[in-house]
Amino acid sequence: MSDVSAVVLTIGEPFVGRALASLAAQTVPPHEVIVVEHVSPFFRAMNEAAGRVTTPFFVQVDADMILDPTCLEALRAGVGADTGMVVGELRDPLLGQVVG
Repeated sequence: MSDVSAVVLTIGEPFVGRALASLAAQTVPPHEVIVVEHVSPFFRAMNEAAGRVTTPFFVQVDADMILDPTCLEALRAGVGADTGMVVGELRDPLLGQVVG
């Protein structure tokens, strides 16, 4: 079982289903998917999400993100005993791979 949760933040975007589908297609699926809807500003949404996470680690996913199938696996591989945060690459249709 995974020790990573996924937190999806949405303010009602019509395409949040794509983000959720990309989480369901992960090679290492999240332990849980927590959807925080209609909470702003960002820090309040993150605080609400963090309070609901039941695992040691979580990944924050915006409603407009589509994760590569190995995203959670790659991020989790970067976590060590002294790691505070792991940042991975995102793929933008116009710019290609970007850090996000």
